[in-house]
Amino acid sequence: MASLTLTLLGPPSVTLTDGGTIVPQPGAKVLALLTYLVLEPGPHSREELAGLLWGESPEPEARASLRQALKHLRDAIGDNVGGGRSVVQLTQPIQCEVRDFRKFAIEEPERALTTEIPRFLAGFSVRHAPQFDEWVSATRRELLQQYEHALGTLARKEMGQWHWRETIELAERWLKCDPLSDEATRLAVEARYLSGDRGAAIARFSEYRDVLARETGCGPSRTLINLARRIETDATPPTAGPVTDEWYARAPSFESSLIGREDEWATLMKGWQAVKRGAG
Repeated sequence: MASLTLTLLGPPSVTLTDGGTIVPQPGAKVLALLTYLVLEPGPHSREELAGLLWGESPEPEARASLRQALKHLRDAIGDNVGGGRSVVQLTQPIQCEVRDFRKFAIEEPERALTTEIPRFLAGFSVRHAPQFDEWVSATRRELLQQYEHALGTLARKEMGQWHWRETIELAERWLKCDPLSDEATRLAVEARYLSGDRGAAIARFSEYRDVLARETGCGPSRTLINLARRIETDATPPTAGPVTDEWYARAPSFESSLIGREDEWATLMKGWQAVKRGAG
């Protein structure tokens, strides 16, 4: 039984895992059927699959088209697809980067981002199959949400470790998927400022504000506006990273400030210094 790989970044294609090719490639609806079976594992009724891809045809014609598509699919990939008179399912898993992405997005966000999920089925369409189009749209939204969640997780992690350049890159990838994301913009602006480029930070905020106004007619959140104002009015240019506690104490507070808590703050800093020296 041949081991197969289904690629779904861009128009789908199926190949042998060892690098061999399948010639000719199945047609669009056959590939659409295989895509659905791979990403929606388990048995599916013939009625469901016929409606998914031939829902605009009379039922007898839709079922006949499904039988023909299954024949073409078996000719291309052998007995990897099976089923009886009422259901269809894969008989063994087929490798697919999108299915792997779903797993990595939860367990290994950094590895998940090696998959260019925004390219999911880019440039691929199937004629007269509105139910399949709806499924693709819903699946793409779900994948992009997972992709953006992974970007946010890593961007916040890099920000916490003072890796400004990496934070900016991740935030910009996030904004490419969701240009109206308030949190992604905050990370992109704040990391630019903390890297020492105040002008770029203000420019990025202004660009976001203009896009938001043009697309929604609304303005940035109060948190983001306050961040921009604090960057504009801060008189002390930041260094490339908070190397010392004194620098960190002088750095602008982007969320909130402690007022009237000098003694508590001094105690906290003393404890922090003790931890740095190796105390418990």
